[in-house]
Amino acid sequence: MKLATKIGWYFVGETVSKINPFLLLPFFAQLFGPEEFSRYMFLASMHIISTYIILAYQDGSIARYFFRYGHRLLTTLILIGIAISIFLSVVIVFSLGAIINDYHSALIVTLSSFSVALYSTQIRLIQCEEKVIKYVSLQSISSVCILAMTIWYNLNFDKNLLAFFVINAFVNFISALYCLKEYRIERINLKINSLKRSIAYLTIIGVPGFFHQLTIFARGHTDRLILYGKFEDIDLSNYYAAMQLASIIPIFIMAVNKGMQPWLWRSMKKGMITKKSFLSLLFVSLIITPMPMVFVMIVPENYFIIFLGENFIKVKEYLVIFIFSFSLNLPYVLLISVLFYNGRHKIVTIITVATTTIYIILISYISGFSTLSIIPYCNLLLSIITPAVLFMYLLINIDDNFKFKNEA
Repeated sequence: MKLATKIGWYFVGETVSKINPFLLLPFFAQLFGPEEFSRYMFLASMHIISTYIILAYQDGSIARYFFRYGHRLLTTLILIGIAISIFLSVVIVFSLGAIINDYHSALIVTLSSFSVALYSTQIRLIQCEEKVIKYVSLQSISSVCILAMTIWYNLNFDKNLLAFFVINAFVNFISALYCLKEYRIERINLKINSLKRSIAYLTIIGVPGFFHQLTIFARGHTDRLILYGKFEDIDLSNYYAAMQLASIIPIFIMAVNKGMQPWLWRSMKKGMITKKSFLSLLFVSLIITPMPMVFVMIVPENYFIIFLGENFIKVKEYLVIFIFSFSLNLPYVLLISVLFYNGRHKIVTIITVATTTIYIILISYISGFSTLSIIPYCNLLLSIITPAVLFMYLLINIDDNFKFKNEA
């Protein structure tokens, strides 16, 4: 199968799997009032951060292991990862329950997060083995089931904020079990040295990757947690809705990245990528970046009101900034793919954590006295600074053959 075809299929599979929150946005916006909708978005943010913690970058760690070392000790690595996820889930149930003072909701959200983490690791292996059709089929069926069951339940039974998370957990658990059945289980090595090596690998690669993923969460969700309760529910609903609409851009970008990353890593391993060719690729990504924002700017404002409801008259104002900010993820994912392949997880973590910390401090300070319309510009500033710093690091440290100078 040709590269363009693979990217196309991965784009379809990844987009379908991540598009449910976007498709459910107008449904929930009109089903719930502003107060309930704000709480749902708050719980959705807690669900995402719980997923990042429970997953602990295992999908990325295992994918990197697969491309570098093959199947050797891979099953042992996966099982240790599942054990770590179970332990982290127990911790999160009690921690989240104490934070929101609602252990019932905390349990449901955490179970959903655990199911997503389990499924994400298994489906990533299918992607690594380039079983494209199976990957797309599983992603599509899972996503359609979650979407259809959520709408069906809320229309035929009582309106329930937690229904989505319960359904999400059920479908993802079934999908993960199917993936495990399909995966070629090899002999599990329980020798102490093998277990130590597996734990060490997941720690060395996973911890920096985990912090990197937390910074991604912070860019799109921390402001929801910080701003929750500081402004009127009607204003926050417009802000949250705009961010949710804009989140379709990272979904598309990550879908393309899922298809391109195996090609990029294999090409780098074979020495087919040069400094010049990568800079050309990066330049193309920068040209594409402002296009979604221009499209949103020419869409009439009343279209958004028809789509979301009469309470959402300020959505476009926020959406234009968020769309441009999230579009800058395109050059960003190209940069981190190169750095992660070369084991520069630590430097990526340092840069992204530092810039994200500044961002959190900035919005915490500004939200105390400013209007809500200023906050999206903080996100835009972060989206410009982070890839710029990563680019400068890469430019300084690679030679013309796209090798790091201290390894050339």
